[in-house]
Amino acid sequence: MAYQATPRTERHHRENRDRIVDKALSLISLGGYQSVQMPKLAEMAGMAVGTLYRYFPSKEALFDEVFRRASQVEIDHCMAAAGNSSYGPLDRLVRVIEVFVYRALRGPGRAYALLIEPIALPVQTARLDFRRQYDRLFVSLLDEAIAQREIPVQDTGMAAQCLVGSISEVVGRMVAGYEMPAEPDKFLDQLMRCCLRTVGVGDADSARLVAGMDSNRYG
Repeated sequence: MAYQATPRTERHHRENRDRIVDKALSLISLGGYQSVQMPKLAEMAGMAVGTLYRYFPSKEALFDEVFRRASQVEIDHCMAAAGNSSYGPLDRLVRVIEVFVYRALRGPGRAYALLIEPIALPVQTARLDFRRQYDRLFVSLLDEAIAQREIPVQDTGMAAQCLVGSISEVVGRMVAGYEMPAEPDKFLDQLMRCCLRTVGVGDADSARLVAGMDSNRYG
């Protein structure tokens, strides 16, 4: 008869995987993927090095799991900002960009690993997958803004890719050197105006939207 794991065994397995991923993310947040050495990780997770490989057969498999879990957290925060129906689509677009930027500013090591750090193919593939999720989120907000005549009719798929690409590039380059802007609010103000200008928002509306930003709104 084939072995069948008990619920207790499965729970123990999940808890160990979660602990490994959590400790790996702690290391990555401090120094990127290159900072993860398996002996150090095993020590932090309270297990032998050989045991790590029972849960993750390679560093690539571990990094892929860490990336996907950490990226999903960021997506969830942005989705929450986009889903606040108390605001119009452009206000929600602004809040999504706020979330993205401020969380990167408060966790530059994590942002560097998620956005721009050179890494093996599995993580590169996952990175593209998550960028597509941001693309779809931006498309939905831009389509709604067009329907409400807040912005001109345009190819929202292309516009969304331009926004996601430029935000990721600007923020990625910033965190790559772990050098935060001296004036974070001014940095976001300038980035936001560029993003709004890209999708055809006029100066007066941009000023109103930027004035509503709040660096303390998101953690």
